[in-house]
Amino acid sequence: MLTLTKTKTVTSPSAAAKQSTAIATSTSAAAAKQAGTKAATTTADDTEADLSDQLTDSTLRQLVRQAMGLEDDEPLTKTFIQNYKKSSFQNYLTLKAKDDTVVNSLAGLDILKDLPSNVAVKVTLYLGSTQADMAQIDFAPLRDLSLEELNLYSYYWGAVSLTQLDKITQVKLDGIQNAEFSSPKSDTPNFTGMTNEQFARLAPFVLGVLSNDFPNTHMIGFAGNNITDFSPVGGLQSMTNSGQVSGFNQYQQVKTPIAFEPGSTIEVPSPITGILGESFQYRVRYYQDDGSENGVLTVAEPIIPDDPTQLVTYKLVNPKVIDGQIKYGQFSYGDTGRFKYDTGVNGQPLDSLWLAAGTLVYQPVKAAEGQVTVTYRDDTTDKILETETLSGSVGETSDYRTQTAIQAYLAQGYELVSDDYPSAGATFSKADQAFTVWLKHGMTTLSDSKQVTQTIHYRYADGTTAAPDYQTQLTFTRNGQRDLVTGTTTWGNWFAAAGETSFPAKTSPVLAGYTADQLVVAAITGVTPTSGNYTTTVTYRASDEGSSVTPPTTPPETGKDPDQVTGPTGVGPAVTPQQILESAGGQGAGLTAFTADHDAASTKNAVGTPITGRQPFTSTGGAAATTQRAAKQDAQLPQANERTAPWAVISGGLSLVLVGLLWWRRQD
Repeated sequence: MLTLTKTKTVTSPSAAAKQSTAIATSTSAAAAKQAGTKAATTTADDTEADLSDQLTDSTLRQLVRQAMGLEDDEPLTKTFIQNYKKSSFQNYLTLKAKDDTVVNSLAGLDILKDLPSNVAVKVTLYLGSTQADMAQIDFAPLRDLSLEELNLYSYYWGAVSLTQLDKITQVKLDGIQNAEFSSPKSDTPNFTGMTNEQFARLAPFVLGVLSNDFPNTHMIGFAGNNITDFSPVGGLQSMTNSGQVSGFNQYQQVKTPIAFEPGSTIEVPSPITGILGESFQYRVRYYQDDGSENGVLTVAEPIIPDDPTQLVTYKLVNPKVIDGQIKYGQFSYGDTGRFKYDTGVNGQPLDSLWLAAGTLVYQPVKAAEGQVTVTYRDDTTDKILETETLSGSVGETSDYRTQTAIQAYLAQGYELVSDDYPSAGATFSKADQAFTVWLKHGMTTLSDSKQVTQTIHYRYADGTTAAPDYQTQLTFTRNGQRDLVTGTTTWGNWFAAAGETSFPAKTSPVLAGYTADQLVVAAITGVTPTSGNYTTTVTYRASDEGSSVTPPTTPPETGKDPDQVTGPTGVGPAVTPQQILESAGGQGAGLTAFTADHDAASTKNAVGTPITGRQPFTSTGGAAATTQRAAKQDAQLPQANERTAPWAVISGGLSLVLVGLLWWRRQD
């Protein structure tokens, strides 16, 4: 109910007149009511209408009427409100309910905006019978009142929406000294109170009150709620007088349990964030397990960091677990922490802003757990393949095994290097444990070889075989590896067998009566595995294309290279092409043309080996034919780039005939 002291004694004629007027008004209203007519209307222009019914909440209606000193049969008119004056020494109207009297609607309270400008309103109300009722209260009727105090108590501030709270921030702030948004009984645990988000929404109201020009100290209370972060009011720019934000007896129900082993010591952080965002210190107590049913209430040892940006923590030694929870924090008003702020968050000076706060924390616990990490690493690339994180109660053995994962990696081409995870499973302990399984890439050894072939064909001018082909090879080898995980093949360098990377010069076989266009096939050097095969064709032409020459009919000896064939046993030394060329004065070299289907140089004065067997040497045309053929040629000397004189050609041809005859006679 509302309590209001009202003096009925008439002390002056004016007071008596006022009382007479009120009685007359009341009498006429009663008479009208008895006559069955409406005594008053609620139109804006009717200053004598009874406004009581605009206060839809009966409890609030009674509080207002009592506060203004009205009897049950007296109307609450606009005129009465405009002329209200309690006494010559009091200039405010007090609406103060008892804590067992709950208001569920503020509708109609805005009629008090018509109070004289020098009359302020002090409101003390208990709001919300239930959470649902609290969620429906509209705070807009407070907006136009001249408030000096706004004390609103509820167990259900947590049910109020942010939109509802915005209406509170829109009230006139310049005349407010004190305000309360607390629980009716702050020492009773309450988990439906105002939250951090809601407090932040009311921050403009708090800042506005603390910085107004009211001549006395400000007090704004939030006791008995669920607030732990007071930093939203850290933006205060200035203060005319000192002020305090009270947030003691907050209650926090933690949802996430912490691992706890009975008899152990745990450290817990301060749950409160101060006005400047700092970790707030207050006296923390807890029940220590001394063997009794409830334990003994003990003060926790605070651990204060040197760095103010770090958390203040408290050491709880063997705390008592009751109903699966550990309780620590503020157990009484005496545990409240108080801190004075002389500057704001930006260093601006403040006139003694205080924060009084404390929280009682309900922390659920669970059996202490250990953690085991199993890491699979690639020893070839030194990269992590995967990580398994295991957790379980201390003392329990994990059912995790590494064999399944290892087999999967082996199927991918890996090989196991090592595994230090216990084969029977890891046992969880208070200390974290880590194990590593090392695997490497499986490799397959590879070898490769390549042959580069040189082939020399010996052909007559008509394309028929003059001598068996000569063929030889150079072999190159290399070793490599194939990664069974990635499929990548890596090869080493090529190496030549026996270190040979060249084909040596090859002397062409000597066929009697024929001249090879390449007496020696030049050496080929710098052969590599990427070189192609080499093919050279040596062409034999009759030594005197005008003569009748019989090709040799005796084949070379089996199993010998054409250039290794010798004459019959007992026959004198064979005459070589070199001897014939030398007998021609060195000019015979100019008569031989060299061709090949591969880029191979030719040697023009190399010595060949004659074909086995006596072969007749016949000539028709003799020197004349030779002279005639030579005359048709316009040969150049390779050494001097000079043209061969006709007499030199004739002389060379005669020399060849003479040498041939000598050789024939020696064969006979």
